[in-house]
Amino acid sequence: MNWLVDFSIKNWRMTISIMLFMVIGGLISLFRISIEAEPPLPAPFVNVEIILPGVSPDDSLRLLVKPMETELKSLENLIEMNSIATTSAGIISMELPASFDKNQTVQDVQEKLDQIVSDLPNEAQEPKIESLSTSELPILTVAIYGKDTPVRELQNRAREIQDLIETHESVLKSLLIGEKTPLLELQLDPARLESLGINFSEISRIISGNNALITAGALKTKTSEYDVKLAGLIETPHDVEQLVIRTNPNGSVVRLGDLGKIRSTYKSEPTIIRFNSQPSLAIKVSKKGDANLLETIDGLREIVRARTLEPDWPKSVQVDFISDKSEITREIVSSLFSSILNAVILVFIVCIAALGLRSAIFVGWAIPASFLMSLFLFWVQGTSLNMLIMFGLILSVGVLVDSAIVIVEYADRKLAEGLSRYEAFSLAGKRMFWPVVSSTATTLAAFLPLLFWDDVVGKFMAFIPRTMIYVLISSMVMALIFLPTLGVLIGPKKISSNSERMKVLSGGDGDPSKLDGFLGHYMRVLSFFIRWPIIMMAGLIAAAYAIVIMFSASVSGDNAKPVEFMTDDVGDRFFILARGRGNSSPDQRIKLALDIENRIKDIKGISALYSIVGDGASGGTIADQFNGPADIPNDTIVQILTELEPYGIRPDGRKIIKNIRRN
Repeated sequence: MNWLVDFSIKNWRMTISIMLFMVIGGLISLFRISIEAEPPLPAPFVNVEIILPGVSPDDSLRLLVKPMETELKSLENLIEMNSIATTSAGIISMELPASFDKNQTVQDVQEKLDQIVSDLPNEAQEPKIESLSTSELPILTVAIYGKDTPVRELQNRAREIQDLIETHESVLKSLLIGEKTPLLELQLDPARLESLGINFSEISRIISGNNALITAGALKTKTSEYDVKLAGLIETPHDVEQLVIRTNPNGSVVRLGDLGKIRSTYKSEPTIIRFNSQPSLAIKVSKKGDANLLETIDGLREIVRARTLEPDWPKSVQVDFISDKSEITREIVSSLFSSILNAVILVFIVCIAALGLRSAIFVGWAIPASFLMSLFLFWVQGTSLNMLIMFGLILSVGVLVDSAIVIVEYADRKLAEGLSRYEAFSLAGKRMFWPVVSSTATTLAAFLPLLFWDDVVGKFMAFIPRTMIYVLISSMVMALIFLPTLGVLIGPKKISSNSERMKVLSGGDGDPSKLDGFLGHYMRVLSFFIRWPIIMMAGLIAAAYAIVIMFSASVSGDNAKPVEFMTDDVGDRFFILARGRGNSSPDQRIKLALDIENRIKDIKGISALYSIVGDGASGGTIADQFNGPADIPNDTIVQILTELEPYGIRPDGRKIIKNIRRN
């Protein structure tokens, strides 16, 4: 491949232009690329839910679940199907391969469900199909709470905040949790009903008939056309009171208000939200897939903060933010950028000590240039910058400099031998071309199999080998194409050195093992192992065998060390689950949640408590399963998200958990 090196050097303007284009593109992508805490991946699960109000679990299994199971079990690539028959609903969860086509799978499920709709009860609602990508998980939860605030005021303010949030261009959706459904409660007088001969069926029929919006066509004139509708919706208690139940022969009218009392109230909801021991509503916000997480959350915080500072905002209604992914993302990005910068500086110092300042500058340029070229490739492909890519960049720091060091060191040696900089760097690119390509290929071969790891973990971890591949290819191009061209243009014209020593090192004349210093000692040790290769191989095999035996012993037996996928770390939040069997009332569940909150709220290191009380505590949606604790028991009645203070100012997480268990 000598022609490629010669071509790049002779056409140095084109070569430098390409290098600057890639590097400048990397600088632009560094500020414009979307930043995420974790990579966006489709969850290999699809949920199907059919609602049938009032149906018992046994009837739900017979009428809803079994027909769905019969039809969906033939779904292509189905790995596992789990069904839940509960009061008023039937739910099926299907697991699929990690590489499944989300849109096609949802379409196939919809087609199969369409075939059984006619067999379902008439009162059953349309099947709801739910699939999720990690990019659609909530990035922020907004808590609206107030201890002495009326429910109606709290809900109105929560809806107002939700409307403001949905105006942000980067918001995909927002979900208001804990909202109570308003209703009108009619307390009838049995004696009055009996005296007038009015039954409940008659009242129900009249209310239903008068609570409808009726379209009456259009009214056309010579100049315009108007839609006509008859307003018949019940909106206030007065509307209910004025409903005519019966007109007597004597002309008297019996209205619904004459039969009892009517008052506004709220439906008893199965899920109750609390924040810091106060009644609350929560808005879970998800962003669009291509939106920048940090910019989106900063914008949402500013929108909400501006509204709460306006004069007409009630002082009793407070707003706070929890489950803020921007905090951990900023911490990760800051830490990883610092780690990368430290690694680059350390490598540069080592290069100065080993090669000298001039050569270290060439090698030092190769490190950030290779990083920027890799980021440019990710940006062009539409990939967000996440923590796995950052980890891959750190891993690649010590590997990517190898190719540059080989080229620069060889050119230095030729310069010391008296060659011109054109001859030295051109010869370095030609002679070292295949050694550099082969060494890079062997390193890439170790990471390529990880790209074919076909499950959720494999798709998640694939960003590390992708980063290594991009960085290593960029460093190889930098070493073989760009560095020789830069060396010919701005490299030193000549290096003064001990020519006799250089001849010995090049192997042209003399014995390198007779040199003094560290290099001579190294050559003598190397010569010994070359003369006795069997001893060397036997020692390596014995060492490898001993390592395998010691590792196997450490993970087996009575005192075996646990093998875990992730490190045992508390993190910035954890969950407290309270389980209860039997028919506990909502008041009992709230009392249990309040008791737990009072026990732990004053523990040092805890910043916020977000409680879910009731049916929602056990999860249910795919988003709950991926964004909360794993394997939540079905009998969980209270779930408390405990957020901790920032890592630098709080006690150790294990100590906080120990204090919670003690209380």
